[in-house]
Amino acid sequence: MNRHLALCMLLLAAAAVVLTGCTKPPAVEEPDQEHPEGPVVTLTAYINVSSGCQQPTVDAIKELENKHEGKLSVEFVDFGDKAEGMKAWKAAGLTCMALQINGVSTVAWGEGDERRTVTFEFPVGFSWTHEDLAEAIEAALEGHLEKGDPEEAEGLRLLQVEALGQSVKEGDTGPETGQLVIADAVVVEVTQERGELDPAQRVTAAAETLTRALTKPFKPDSLALEQVEEGWAVLVGDETLLVATSADAEAAEVQPKKLAGEWSLAIREALAKAARPGGP
Repeated sequence: MNRHLALCMLLLAAAAVVLTGCTKPPAVEEPDQEHPEGPVVTLTAYINVSSGCQQPTVDAIKELENKHEGKLSVEFVDFGDKAEGMKAWKAAGLTCMALQINGVSTVAWGEGDERRTVTFEFPVGFSWTHEDLAEAIEAALEGHLEKGDPEEAEGLRLLQVEALGQSVKEGDTGPETGQLVIADAVVVEVTQERGELDPAQRVTAAAETLTRALTKPFKPDSLALEQVEEGWAVLVGDETLLVATSADAEAAEVQPKKLAGEWSLAIREALAKAARPGGP
């Protein structure tokens, strides 16, 4: 057998081995563990977790995190009693609670008549629902979520909330307490007169002012504090709801500013609770 014939036979034998599958198949490339399949979405929740008033939203976010485990990264920034949370909240330029999906609060998704633009600011019920949040997260995971124009975002809802003032006494001759009631819950109590107004008249005037404010879309940060001659006032827009006077503060054993802040927080939380889908 000449040298050329032997070489041809050797090549044919090698080809037969390959064709019969005797060689090792090529190695399957391992997936990149640092970049799992599918996009990773971040949800930053600036919430006063410590107060407990937004616990339903905290629970809803945790459910979404569990549902999309590995693809949805959640961070809670508690601006309640944690100094670092308050610092981060202020650094973000926020005045109320907010949710940011991939760093953005106003987002848009869908096409045509199904298109939605939602701003996830203020407590649930004022301008968004938990269902809106779930849809936005789904759109983000599918890569269809966009940064929205705040001017195109769905507006604040009108709150169907009843506010009234009432008076209670300890017996027939006991001291009078004025109670500001929002959605059937006693929110603020005052026991002191202010000028010519007795406690009941003070809370009744506050209820009437709040009722007027609620005839228009209401934002929780519409409530503010302002120092006045008699103490510290709780404002809604440009109108005064209640003034925490020195007499009120002495009766409550706190400073007027702190008392006004407590009243403002109680009113804000009552309205936020009433705004939730399903009501209080």
